[in-house]
Amino acid sequence: MTKKNKGKWLLCLLMLCTAALTACSFFSDKTTTKPAPTAEESAQGEETKPSTQQQEETVPEGTQSETESGQIPEIVVTPQTGEGENLLPETERWPTVYTPQTPSTTTEKEEPVESGTGRPVTYINDPALSNQWAMLDETATVAQRYYTDNFSKTRIITKDGYLYNKAAEEKITVDYFVAEGTLPSSYRNQGIEILLLNCDDMRRYDDFQIKPSETGLAVFAAMKHPTENMYLLTTGKSAGGALSSAQYAALLSSYYQNHGSVGRLYPGAEEYNRILSFISMYESQYEDYAVRSIVCDNKYAVATLSPAGNTADVREYVLRRSGSIWEVVVPGLESDPRAVITVNKALPDFNLDMLPDYCINDYRNSLNNSNLELINQLIAEQKVSISTEVKYMCSTSTYGYVVLNNEVKYLCTAVDGGWNIVMVSTPDEARRKMLSISKSAPTFIILDQ
Repeated sequence: MTKKNKGKWLLCLLMLCTAALTACSFFSDKTTTKPAPTAEESAQGEETKPSTQQQEETVPEGTQSETESGQIPEIVVTPQTGEGENLLPETERWPTVYTPQTPSTTTEKEEPVESGTGRPVTYINDPALSNQWAMLDETATVAQRYYTDNFSKTRIITKDGYLYNKAAEEKITVDYFVAEGTLPSSYRNQGIEILLLNCDDMRRYDDFQIKPSETGLAVFAAMKHPTENMYLLTTGKSAGGALSSAQYAALLSSYYQNHGSVGRLYPGAEEYNRILSFISMYESQYEDYAVRSIVCDNKYAVATLSPAGNTADVREYVLRRSGSIWEVVVPGLESDPRAVITVNKALPDFNLDMLPDYCINDYRNSLNNSNLELINQLIAEQKVSISTEVKYMCSTSTYGYVVLNNEVKYLCTAVDGGWNIVMVSTPDEARRKMLSISKSAPTFIILDQ
């Protein structure tokens, strides 16, 4: 090897060593582990560490990718610290580790406030309310037993939301049961109210606990919370719940039976004819009616009528108004021996004063059975000469009402095996005469014309 070639070989070897050393230095810079921070540096790091929300907001879009299984992998980003590199400003650096956050599927139940939706479990378990719940449970149980025992014996209803004896016209209160000896006298001044409510109405309160088996009208006992603006309610079977004072007032308001003054509609009135039209559509008969009475308030109406050609086929309907539309909501009361109870269960806010004291079902077997006797006596007394002079007639075994073709009207009352027949000037006069004899007289026989 010449001296010149030997020099070239040494120069190449030197260049290869230099390149190798440079490469080692480069990769060493990339993988060198940063020394553990001192305690002081750690404290400073905690103060400047961005929150999870800030970390999520500073991660650029497109840095997350899902695996084939649908899971988002953990993304590890190592900040570049090599000397001479083009670094981001301190406030824009990516965090060292980004962990995707999964939304929580659980929420904490809040305590109810004035506009809350009912009672959380804390009301049941609150030891400070144990005496109140004990009194309410006992009262509801005793009152429910009374309602069950007397429901079929008399007319026990809900009136404005309260337990009410319609036959005796009295509200059933704690005082009643104290007098009966079924509740202790110490309950008398506790402010306990006894309600008769539809169980389904209580299901709209999310935290109100009531059994699925409890349906329809049931007795509830209620009292004001001793310290909060709430009312505690329960039945004899369920845990019950609590309503805010505003909710409690709104609940009872939905049972309020006063919908304005009650009055009788007369033929020719616009609402009178409108109600008959909706009844005709409901029956799909489109026939002439012999109307006996239409009574209404601002929400409901009670119509009693029959086909003009069959006065014994008396029908009784309850209708509800929505704007200018009347809808038949309770049909068939003429064949119901407990019409008051039926209507009250179906429409707890219906004003029962609109229902008559008579029950049409009590007279159905005797309707018009006396018509032939009345015709014969009218002829005998020379009030008519032939039966075709009679325009309208309806009778029971004790009363009859007759309208002639010339609009002369007669009220007939059964006496001593015969009939006392007197002329009346108007249907209202005939009605007053019958009610003076008996409060529950079957005035539905009177044609309202």
